[in-house]
Amino acid sequence: AAAGVKYESTTRTVDEDGDTQQVFVVTSWVDGDDARIEFREAKGGPVPDEAYMITNDGGQTIYMVNPEEKSYMEWNLDRMFQALGDMQQATGGMVSMDFTDTSAD
Repeated sequence: AAAGVKYESTTRTVDEDGDTQQVFVVTSWVDGDDARIEFREAKGGPVPDEAYMITNDGGQTIYMVNPEEKSYMEWNLDRMFQALGDMQQATGGMVSMDFTDTSAD
């Protein structure tokens, strides 16, 4: 038997001085290959507040939905992660990621 999972997360991007550059607060539901990720707050980034992502094939195809503009677009995670890797290489390792205050209830 499979059961769905709900989680909430807050992601902050800070600069070297500790100043917050971006904030994403999301609530997500995952049940097998189906998932919905709602952006409750999205400040300083390319994602509008109240947008959400959905997939029904385990993340192979992901759609970003903007209900305010009544629009959607397909996201390609492989390309996004490749771009992050390219950025880290281009900056000579000056970009780092740390995860703090994580928990699973």
